[in-house]
Parts: sequence; C-alpha cells; structure tokens
Amino acid sequence: MLQLLGYNFRRAIGEPLTTLCEDIITSQVNQSEAIHMGAMKREQLYIELALNAEAYERFKMLFGRS
Repeated sequence: MLQLLGYNFRRAIGEPLTTLCEDIITSQVNQSEAIHMGAMKREQLYIELALNAEAYERFKMLFGRS
C-alpha cells in the first residue's frame, strides 16, 4: 500500500542502513591500522633501546632485571 502512495523503501531504509554499515566497517579498518602502526612504533623503539647501552641498562633497572 505504501509503495502505491509513493513511499520508497529503498531510500527510507536501505540507503541509511547501507551508510551505517559502511561507516562501521570504515571505523574498524581505521582502528586496525592505528593498532598496527602503534605496534610498529613500539618495535622501532625497542630496536633503538637495544642499540643504546645506557638506555638499555636504565630499562632493565626500571623493570627490576639488573
């Protein structure tokens, strides 16, 4: 009946739902990329720490592994 009166179900329900799903997927991808970049930065800092003997000794003392 509503379609006969000109109600467009695709525009009213389908398009907003599609946009919502797209936004959710995009936000999850962005979070995943941020997590990956953070892990890469942490690994880079560990390598820099290992190359600096004084910093490595301070790191060991900080975590009680002297």
